[in-house]
Amino acid sequence: EGKAAGIVFVFDAGYEMMSGLYTFGVPQLYHAPTLFLDREAGAQIIADAKLGKQATLRLQAEITPTETWQLISYLPGKNYGTAQDEKIMFTTHSDGPSISQDNGPFGLLAIAKYFSKIPQRERPRTLMFFMDNRHYMPGAERAFAAQDWLAKNPNYKDKVVAVLGMEHMGQIEYREDGHKLLPSGRTDLHNLYVTSNDKLVALAHQAVRDNQLKGAVIRVPAR
Repeated sequence: EGKAAGIVFVFDAGYEMMSGLYTFGVPQLYHAPTLFLDREAGAQIIADAKLGKQATLRLQAEITPTETWQLISYLPGKNYGTAQDEKIMFTTHSDGPSISQDNGPFGLLAIAKYFSKIPQRERPRTLMFFMDNRHYMPGAERAFAAQDWLAKNPNYKDKVVAVLGMEHMGQIEYREDGHKLLPSGRTDLHNLYVTSNDKLVALAHQAVRDNQLKGAVIRVPAR
């Protein structure tokens, strides 16, 4: 709306942290080239911008049309296919700019494998696995409204009693040391986001204790 000709982001990060960084694709081309810069390269840009200097920003890129999938599968519970069935929905995204950013599907497969060893008659609820190809965006992008499985099947929500999402698993911590980005030898923080429900908060605490997670943060945004 502001008729921007281009965008420059300057991050408070060194070159090694910024090298190769890119953002997710969008369904609509805005014809506004975008550039990410580290703090050192960006300092000169900021100084020049304050002086009103002019520059040329050129984006060289190729566009490749690609078909991707929203994958939905079920591990049936004891009441699967009946009016009494309830579902727990496990969700993650299958797109991302790195293997540690989009490895949530591996977590979903591990959950499915674990619960599949329990007889169906002993599983009180059906487990629904939803791998989203648009980074948790169904319903929020008009460009893909016709392809949104959740929008085309709105009754799925009638049976869902809980939702659990996961991503960014197995991250290791890195620290900046001058211009270098070095592994610290520790795992990165585990972040558990929970809705404002006392039972879920207690379960999150129990999960941290049971698995002896080092450096875990439980976040309840509603509180």
